[in-house]
Amino acid sequence: MNKVPVCIRDEYVISIEQYENYLWFHVTFHKWSAETKKKFSVDVDKVLDLLNGNVLALIKEDNKKLIKFAKSFNWQEKGQIMLKDGTNGYLYSPTSKGVK
Repeated sequence: MNKVPVCIRDEYVISIEQYENYLWFHVTFHKWSAETKKKFSVDVDKVLDLLNGNVLALIKEDNKKLIKFAKSFNWQEKGQIMLKDGTNGYLYSPTSKGVK
């Protein structure tokens, strides 16, 4: 399937994608600042409300920065999968709203 943008801002785009009966969460950032994080927090909570928080994000094991970012938004690791390149991927899902 294709990613569908559900929130488009100058600073970022939040998209979802349906693949193998799951909704996958994607974000592309164009600009980062403390103000961007505040806006993003509000927008991601709205998107998650609309989707009943029923989404997953895939993070490669070597992307420590993205893992830290996901945890800062109260997302938790739900499992691991082997990726096509032989590395591990972590599945993250939201647990509650807001930034820690």
